[in-house]
Amino acid sequence: MPNRHARRTHAEPRTGRTADAIAAFLLAAAVLASWTAVDPKSIDSYDPPKAMLAATGIALAAAAALASRVLRRGLEPPGISLPAALLLAGAAGAAVSALASPRRAASLDALRLAAVFLLALPLGASEAYRRHRGRIVAVFGAAAALNGLLVVLAAARIWSPLVVYGYSARSGLGALVGNAGYAGIALALAAVTLLPIAVRAGRGRAFAIAAIVLCGAGLLSTQSLSAVAVAAAGTAVYAFFAGSRRIRIGVAAAAAVILLAAVLYRPMRVRVARFVRAARQGEWNAAFTARAAPWLAAAEMIRAHPAGGIGIGNFGAEYVPARIAAEARIRRRLVLPGMPTNSFAQAHNDYLDLFAATGIPAGLCVVAAFAALLGRLVRRARGDPSAAGAAALLTGAAVAAFAWFPFQIVPTALWILLESGRADRAVRERA
Repeated sequence: MPNRHARRTHAEPRTGRTADAIAAFLLAAAVLASWTAVDPKSIDSYDPPKAMLAATGIALAAAAALASRVLRRGLEPPGISLPAALLLAGAAGAAVSALASPRRAASLDALRLAAVFLLALPLGASEAYRRHRGRIVAVFGAAAALNGLLVVLAAARIWSPLVVYGYSARSGLGALVGNAGYAGIALALAAVTLLPIAVRAGRGRAFAIAAIVLCGAGLLSTQSLSAVAVAAAGTAVYAFFAGSRRIRIGVAAAAAVILLAAVLYRPMRVRVARFVRAARQGEWNAAFTARAAPWLAAAEMIRAHPAGGIGIGNFGAEYVPARIAAEARIRRRLVLPGMPTNSFAQAHNDYLDLFAATGIPAGLCVVAAFAALLGRLVRRARGDPSAAGAAALLTGAAVAAFAWFPFQIVPTALWILLESGRADRAVRERA
């Protein structure tokens, strides 16, 4: 006769399961808010409400997940991997940089927000996320698909949820995410995330395919060349490691359809033609939409503060003098005729932004952390759909970080950190 008392003794505490469900609900709410929260009466309608609600959800979810872990394992300390150790070293360097910054108050504010978002890494590795990831991915995919649809409607001049004024016709193509570039990068990473679900038979496949179609249509409508590159890089990595010939053929066919749509979509053709024309003329600043200005300004900041950086959150305040120093060094103006203000709050390159903010040593620790995780995923990706999907997402994020700042855009930053935590746990468990 089975020992029912022993079964109850070793069974998972019901309060732990409840805490997991609460954590998952709060995390799903944070993911949804990161895509959809806006304040139309604010001069900055997009980022502040997203960051506030997402950070609140992350903090509360982390508390619930911690309670669940304590109920299961007591106060047993969790193990730490090499990527996590490197990231902690980089975070410590960022804290020192913020404390030493001449703009300490602003830098410490930015550091506090970054610290809350970094809780998404252990949340991604938590039992709550493992158990309820399917539902959270469904929320993520639905929010992404909604934004893709809104971009398409705005591009077709049918309807837009917000009226956005700007110097470019693309200014109103950001849906509920922000500007067109933000939306394009977010939709590209969403499509890469949903790809493993869409190509394999099983629950959620039809939903994933429909969401990818809407994300792809929205991505093309933003006319973002960077977003196309991100989607292509992530798709190529997944197709290479997916293992099945049928999956590779399916992914290649889908990529061909998207490429054909990009060729047939006139605004995208015009944008590509402008890029090629500017590149042929050697006008790289114009080709990359004035990005030479923040890139060279970031290089000046790194040159001036190589060890400790300027402190996170201070790029916008340091930009103008750094840009002027860069212009003096190269003896050429970096202001485009169509962008008279030419001011940037980010370097539009997460690597340069990181090194400028925290210094080279701390920045190298953070880059090495994600490189180590990606390397471990690549080694396990052959025949492992989960590892292949995570490697595809991190590759897309790495590509996006060259011309944008996915780790500073709320929906992409939250999702990349969550999935990185999940991937790190999976790698440790299978080691």
